[in-house]
Amino acid sequence: MLENTGWHAYGFMETPADLLRLVDVACPQDTGLLLDTGHAVLQGFDPAETARLWLPRLAQIHAHDNGGNTDDHLPLGCGVIDWASLISTLIESRWDGVFMIEVGENSDGRQSLAQSMRIIERHVGC
Repeated sequence: MLENTGWHAYGFMETPADLLRLVDVACPQDTGLLLDTGHAVLQGFDPAETARLWLPRLAQIHAHDNGGNTDDHLPLGCGVIDWASLISTLIESRWDGVFMIEVGENSDGRQSLAQSMRIIERHVGC
């Protein structure tokens, strides 16, 4: 599995399509992609658009929010990510991978998780 971890700093991957091409050309068919939503924002990528592009290989999502400048690991809904768009993309595509909520180390874990779950429930319709 390959994750978007901030490749701009290393200069060999510029877009989500670059990583998808690399996986398609150089990796076995069962190699998945892991979308880290916070990293995507910091890389200038729209998480929903990235998920849509990666759907054939999208195995996991590490979900956390940020303000667009640092890897804050904020609860979902406390930053700049459009969760409605990402969640609707996943539902409409019937995606069945792992959706993992990442909780920041400098937060009240239970409160952060509860906040994130409320955002998911709001958009899933639970």
